[in-house]
Amino acid sequence: MYLLAIIIGIIVIISIIIVILSKKSVATFFIMQYDLASAKGKDTRGALKDAIDFFRYRSPFNQLDDDEADCILEALADIKNPKNVGSKIFQLCEARKNVSLIKDKSILEQTVIKEDIFQELQTIMGFIAFARKNSEKFSKYPINNILFSYLQHRKGWAFKHKTEDSCVFNYNNQEIFFPKQTSGFEIVKRIILVEINAGCYSKEIAISEIVNNYDEIFEECFSRLNKPF
Repeated sequence: MYLLAIIIGIIVIISIIIVILSKKSVATFFIMQYDLASAKGKDTRGALKDAIDFFRYRSPFNQLDDDEADCILEALADIKNPKNVGSKIFQLCEARKNVSLIKDKSILEQTVIKEDIFQELQTIMGFIAFARKNSEKFSKYPINNILFSYLQHRKGWAFKHKTEDSCVFNYNNQEIFFPKQTSGFEIVKRIILVEINAGCYSKEIAISEIVNNYDEIFEECFSRLNKPF
């Protein structure tokens, strides 16, 4: 009896561990399926389809029909960070045991764009942290100088010239002025908004909602960072 009780106890513990790991591994498996498809030569859409379809045979993702799965693919396909955003959203659905977030097209598109904004914010802040840690020069620089240096290497941006009170960059054939005395927070906020307004997303209705509420959305994303500036 004592041995049986021990065996049952071990089985229960193992079962609990498996459940915990399975809940936390949705994002990991999404990324793995995406990377596996990419390694086989599939493009972004093909990789996303494989990652999405991987989950459609189990709850709660088996509630998605073909049209809804296609909407998820389209919502993710033209953003900057489709793999990471997809993994985060699927993990959230797993935690809620509910796919209502990705069944409603309007909510889905807004959620995708918001999460992509957060991913871009993380990328920029990650550069700042890396620069400060690994460069003696950057460790002494003000945040603004680091950001202006970073922007010269960010896709689509090019430094043009300085004025007495501004740094001027070109993005999508448009001059963007950054006041030298503005805060790092405002610079990062402006970078992402400029890219949104330049049409880096194709979801017109969702974009309108995002732009109209951008200050609130950006502050929400910024508050999620562990160590801002």
